[in-house]
Amino acid sequence: MTNLHKSFLGPAALLAMVVLIILQSEGAGGIAVFLNLEAFLLVLIGTAIATWIAYPAHDIARALKDSLKGARSSCRGAQVLRCAAEAALGMGILALVFGLILMLSSVMDVYEMPRRTALALDGLFFGLLLSKGALLPLSRRLEHAEGRVEKAP
Repeated sequence: MTNLHKSFLGPAALLAMVVLIILQSEGAGGIAVFLNLEAFLLVLIGTAIATWIAYPAHDIARALKDSLKGARSSCRGAQVLRCAAEAALGMGILALVFGLILMLSSVMDVYEMPRRTALALDGLFFGLLLSKGALLPLSRRLEHAEGRVEKAP
């Protein structure tokens, strides 16, 4: 198995588990609730911009490339991915607040409230999934490659 496959095995398994749970409990139509492009783009683009503000683009690209290869790199690569994970979580929370503000501003419009509530919760879901399910594990992978991770007692 190549390093690229090993890098994505954990996040892919997590995503597959979430999809299977939704399919089991809600059926095929249950997945549609999570396909909220507004929330996804808000979290993804916001995370990219926040990470880019903290680190130059070449450091971000190198960190992603090294984590996919499982290569040894400077400790900066793991720091970049940890920063991106924190940004993803923050953007998820921002999307939640944004969606709730929109929802509360449309209390009189009963038909818009569910869509805006879904935006709020989907944004938080995408932020958590990107942060805890993809970026933090990739950061830990770089730390393992660098030999900087201490074993649990």
